[in-house]
Amino acid sequence: ITAKNISLNGGSSVRFDSNASNINVVPDCSPVPVLQCFNDNFSQSTLSNDWVVSKSSGGFTPSIQGGRLRLTEAKSDQSTASTYQRLFPGKANLVEIQFDHYAYGGNGADGIAVVLSDASITPQPGAFGGPLGYGYKPGINGFAGGWLGFGIDEFGNFSGEGGSSNVGQRRQSVAVRGSGVGTSGYNYLRGACSNGTTNTNGSCLSPAVDGNNVSPAHRYKITIDSQAANQSIVKIERNTGSGFVTLVPAFNAAAQNGQAAIPSDFLLSLTGSTGGSNNNHEIDNVQICALKS
Repeated sequence: ITAKNISLNGGSSVRFDSNASNINVVPDCSPVPVLQCFNDNFSQSTLSNDWVVSKSSGGFTPSIQGGRLRLTEAKSDQSTASTYQRLFPGKANLVEIQFDHYAYGGNGADGIAVVLSDASITPQPGAFGGPLGYGYKPGINGFAGGWLGFGIDEFGNFSGEGGSSNVGQRRQSVAVRGSGVGTSGYNYLRGACSNGTTNTNGSCLSPAVDGNNVSPAHRYKITIDSQAANQSIVKIERNTGSGFVTLVPAFNAAAQNGQAAIPSDFLLSLTGSTGGSNNNHEIDNVQICALKS
């Protein structure tokens, strides 16, 4: 037979010589990335110095309530942010964010967002209501330095307002918006129901995003992989008790239309938002893991 190299899964290869009398297996011994993890279960009475809180609308600032970090009360027109005090390099990095999510006690709006912003700009939450504290409204700026906003959205307007390239309301959904400045940009990039497909009750996801103040909590995992040059591969998953399921499949956020260059360093913030309708929005058991920080 003709000498031939055959590639195997994981990067290993097998070589056959011309008479198959000599077989060499060449394993791929590349090390598995080792991530450093930071955890907060909010068991203390007040937030640690790891977090800095802010608001752009309403009278509430995030605080620990009942062993969770509460991002909004079940009151109208609030927009808040809680920023983690550690820098994450934007390039050649891998970041994984996990947390338990609770939304309950009101009448179903609006949601929270996980935000990556340019660390050279002081974080400040964006507009209340549908933009989830990340996007903008007329006359109200979006998140300062925002590069990516991952929205967990009860009422569905994170897909329909707050930036460009809107696709309309997607109730009980998750979606990703891109970079923006002031009242421009913050493009809709991807969502769990980007094609408009919903369940029979008009919701995108089942079980729904809110009404989940019971155990087991809905646990979300957001991955941002920028290990390859000029790429930022992002994905959203959720575990409602039977293991993680992909909600937004992996895509290269850095290559999307209108997206600003990857910042040198990111800050990570959690925003909370209510509008005409509201909910208590809380998170718990936050884990942030990174290759570099």
